[in-house]
Amino acid sequence: MFTNHRGQVEWKGKGKCLDLTDGKLTNGNPIQLWDCVVPDNNLNQDWTTESI
Repeated sequence: MFTNHRGQVEWKGKGKCLDLTDGKLTNGNPIQLWDCVVPDNNLNQDWTTESI
């Protein structure tokens, strides 16, 4: 079960976050693990999850 969340999704203890390659919001753009950065205005690592 998930809860609503907005922000970075970090690989626990590794300092890596889900990141959109090149910051592109187009369908089919690969998701990668990248160094977590300060979240201010970093849309590459800004994710929203919803409860299911």
